[in-house]
Parts: sequence; structure tokens; C-alpha cells
Amino acid sequence: MHVPNGFVPPPPWEPEREQRARLARMPLPVLGFVEQPTLEDVSLWSIESADVAGERVRMAVSISSTLWRHPDDRGDPRNLAILDDATAAALESSDDRSLPPWLREARQRIRLPLLWEAVRTTWMPAEHRRPIRDTLVEHLQHVVRDRVPGAHEPRQDRPDVAAAGLSAVEVEVDGRLLPGRRLDGEHAIGIGVDLGEAQLTVAVLREHLSFVRLAFATRWRPQTISDDA
Repeated sequence: MHVPNGFVPPPPWEPEREQRARLARMPLPVLGFVEQPTLEDVSLWSIESADVAGERVRMAVSISSTLWRHPDDRGDPRNLAILDDATAAALESSDDRSLPPWLREARQRIRLPLLWEAVRTTWMPAEHRRPIRDTLVEHLQHVVRDRVPGAHEPRQDRPDVAAAGLSAVEVEVDGRLLPGRRLDGEHAIGIGVDLGEAQLTVAVLREHLSFVRLAFATRWRPQTISDDA
């Protein structure tokens, strides 16, 4: 193949390989919803990290899930999300056949409701660890800002989000009931569980709550993925 001016095109982006490489630095298991008929994990996860002076001080992995409101019949039009006219027209007019599989999947998921970054596992070393309340409120605000334009959930420094304002709940994690906290916002509810080295936080819009079982299970462990996987 002739390459003009010595230019070599970069290889196509492989998000799954990049995800495996980034997950390799996560020292603890990652949690998601327990398997249930109404939910299907999105294959690409959101991975965030922060370093200070070359030292990793925070890492968070968030899992999104497609919502099937009528899972017994995935062809039921009641499963579809309500799209604005511009988005619907763009999906109908475009040809997905030339797109890589991961991008075709992402485009198809636009047609369905999404529990965006609903379940997050956060790791911080002991000297940088924050109260579960702060991590939970930050996660809840993050989801609401993205999914409910113009909406805002309470700030963590307001009296109604003080520790006394969070209700105590039991949360199922890997089949065990653990003590947790629940925060009821106007647009979404949040669940937080301090797991010691990790913190589990959950943010689900109220409109989706009736379709979801708020129970959680390990979705990934550090030793389950290798560089060759």
C-alpha cells in the first residue's frame, strides 16, 4: 500500500482494550446492579482517576445500564425512550453499517432509557478518604446534572444533606445486607455504602425506580482481566 509522504494512519480506536488497561490500575472489585430482567449493563464503563505528585489518590468506575421496561418483549415500543425530533431524525437518516461494533451499539442504545453511570465504585487511599456522604452527594449531583437539564440536587454543605438528614438503610451487596445511607433528592435517589477501602454509591432517577431492584453484585475483580484478555 502506498502511503503518501510517509504518513501512517493510526490504528482504529479499541475502547474495550483501553478499558482493560485502565481497569488494571483499579485495586478493588467493581460493583454493579445484580442481574435482573429489566437491566442490561453497558459494555463500556466510565473510569475516572486523579493523581497528586505522581501518586494515585482516587479511582472511580461507574457502570451504566440500559433499561427494558417490558423485558418479556424487547420489541415492545413501550421500551423506547422519548427522543427529541432532531435526535430521532438523525438516527433514522444515518447508516450504521460502516461504524465499528462498539459505536453501533452506542447508537442503538440511544433509543432506550439509560441508567447513566448509576452504580459507582470509588477507591481512595486512607489518607485521602472522604465521608460516604460527600461521595454520595457528588455522584447524585453528577447524574442529575447530566440527565435532568437545568435541575440541581442539594449541595452537601446544606443542612438537609447533613449526616443526620440521610436515612439509614440496609443494602444488599454480593448477597449480604450491609448498613448504608439513602438520600432522597427531588429528581433522584442516592444510596451509599462504605465498604472500607471502597465506597459504593448509586444514583437512580425517580422515574426509573419502579423497574429496578436496588441490590448489587461484583461485576469485575482485579485478577479476572489480564493484558492478554
